[in-house]
Amino acid sequence: MSWNIVCLEGETDTYTIEASDNQYVLPVPLYHSTHPNAIGNNISNTLSQYHLFPTEEAMDLLNAAIGIYTADVRVLRSDAHDNWTRDFILHLPVSHQEVWEGAVPIFERMLSFLTGDHWELRVRKSQRQVQKPLFKMPPFSKKVCLFSGGLDSFVGAIDLMAEKEPVFLVSHYTVGPLSEVQKQVYTLLDKQFPNSSRHLRFFVQPPKNSTKHTELTTRSRSILFMSLAIAAASSLGDDTTFYVPENGLISLNVPLTHTRTSSLSTRTTQPHFMSTLQSFIDMLGLSVKIETPYQFSTKGEMLLHAKHQSILKAGADYTMSCSHPGVGRHIKGGNPYQHCGYCVPCIIRRASMAAAGLDDAKPYAVDVLTNPPRSENGTGRDFRAFEMALHRAALPDFRPFLEVLNAGPLPGGAEQIQAYVDVYTRGMEEVRQFLYQVGE
Repeated sequence: MSWNIVCLEGETDTYTIEASDNQYVLPVPLYHSTHPNAIGNNISNTLSQYHLFPTEEAMDLLNAAIGIYTADVRVLRSDAHDNWTRDFILHLPVSHQEVWEGAVPIFERMLSFLTGDHWELRVRKSQRQVQKPLFKMPPFSKKVCLFSGGLDSFVGAIDLMAEKEPVFLVSHYTVGPLSEVQKQVYTLLDKQFPNSSRHLRFFVQPPKNSTKHTELTTRSRSILFMSLAIAAASSLGDDTTFYVPENGLISLNVPLTHTRTSSLSTRTTQPHFMSTLQSFIDMLGLSVKIETPYQFSTKGEMLLHAKHQSILKAGADYTMSCSHPGVGRHIKGGNPYQHCGYCVPCIIRRASMAAAGLDDAKPYAVDVLTNPPRSENGTGRDFRAFEMALHRAALPDFRPFLEVLNAGPLPGGAEQIQAYVDVYTRGMEEVRQFLYQVGE
């Protein structure tokens, strides 16, 4: 079974395909609010608000990302032949067909690595009319930074704004508590660094499928998030820098156990993916340089070396790093912005806060130190996986180099690969120090 993901440019785009007996068709109407499958979004309004006019290639990439993300959330992995790997054919209108055709192989490999699915890209000539500005205002900044509302992006924003150069902070949100988190954290930053930033808050929400179920793994969210930032960056002229602030341990996301290589091991900012994304946007002719300034830092090291410790301490508890945002809504009298406390990001977050002397159990629904979740419960799955990984790391034949390579290929030579191994080792040591601070 394969899915044809047909991106439609607007009300006048009537492109159709003939699907075989073993194929399904999922239309993705881009910027067509009255279509039954309309994608809820505020992209045009947000770009216009800040007088941003992305290049045609950047908009093509963003349209592709919307189609990919829509397919990811609407087509359930449980319907795949192996309950995981789906087969997609993405039909995409593009402005410069010959450029995209030359980049198809690298794009397909990048997507397959990111999502774990099979992807085929078929491009056709776009018919959209490009609106060019009558005049272009000087760009507010030549820097764009992802701003998820998490702790890493908070540190990244602090460090950039401390340089006293303006920056665009780019957020993506859907329905849920994350939008309010992003606003609260940004309000704090804007108060501390007035007139130093602009906050681009993009809303993109595909409709649910006919069964009202949504695929929860959503590995493709990062390509949408980054494409929004790349579109904004392309508006700022040549030689724009796009910052992706995430710590090295999470970026590598080495599987904690040998059975966690699929749904529980995402590749959001894995170095091979980031390197491939840079190569791809270079092929499109986009003058945007991707920077990952914390790829060789643990989360604890990011906190310890943040340029404004007082701002970090004032705002850290406002950030959201949890895999289950909103878990507090299911607890009587709970806080909808509370962290679960037992997922992989929560455990790494608490370990990093402990390393920086900032740990506090109150923001977490479960305190894994005083009340470790039982492994037979769903809440104890990640905690148990950390225990197993730390036990394996203590064995005499443990090879961290092999563990890191198990997560995917790495760019660079021997020295750079060793730096990835080192940050993985230090990051896991932060977790060990945290979990075992009160005994085994």
